[in-house]
Amino acid sequence: MENNFKNQKSIYFSLLIAIGCFWGFTEFLIGTALKEQIPNNAIGSILIGLSFFFLAVSILLRKKLIDVIIPLGICIILKLVGTILIGKSIFNSSIVNPIVALILEAGIFVLLYLIFFNKGNISLSKKMLIGAAAGLLVSFLFPLLQHATQLPICIKAGTTTPLSIYYAPISIVIGAIALPAGIYLNKSLKNFVHSRQLIPISLGLNLFSIVLVILSFLITN
Repeated sequence: MENNFKNQKSIYFSLLIAIGCFWGFTEFLIGTALKEQIPNNAIGSILIGLSFFFLAVSILLRKKLIDVIIPLGICIILKLVGTILIGKSIFNSSIVNPIVALILEAGIFVLLYLIFFNKGNISLSKKMLIGAAAGLLVSFLFPLLQHATQLPICIKAGTTTPLSIYYAPISIVIGAIALPAGIYLNKSLKNFVHSRQLIPISLGLNLFSIVLVILSFLITN
């Protein structure tokens, strides 16, 4: 019984690591590899919306707030290491601002989780509204953080509007889709884990994480 508990704990830890690696890989893929294919500097707004997919999967695995920190921390570490590999300063605004955005996204999500998701089952439409609200809040709050970081933020060309606000509709739409999708995947993952042997799954997840880390760093070159 004790061994089974340890294996269960191990696989959830492996899942959280894999989520963090996948999150980091997505940041590299969209922010670097697909940068030229995404017009008008809307990358940040896309990534804001997508973050709620990874956050929803993470926190709902065991319904513990601490589970947000692991994937968030791994995603941030990957971004920092990728920055060092390309020879850019980790204090550059192009690195600090996305990391601040990641922390803000996690904070907003946790707040909304505590307000809405502790009240039992909620409808799909409400989940979509929460995802949309999360995207909206991050988009409008992010520019205020420049007062704390003392670093410039990206402004829409020809205007005085921060990109996160200008492209807020993108974050809202993607957030409305990404958050419910993360919840759905969470349920599928838990059913998959409970229906199979744990050790092979844990090893497979760890291998998956390693592959994602390698691919992330290859993208930076």
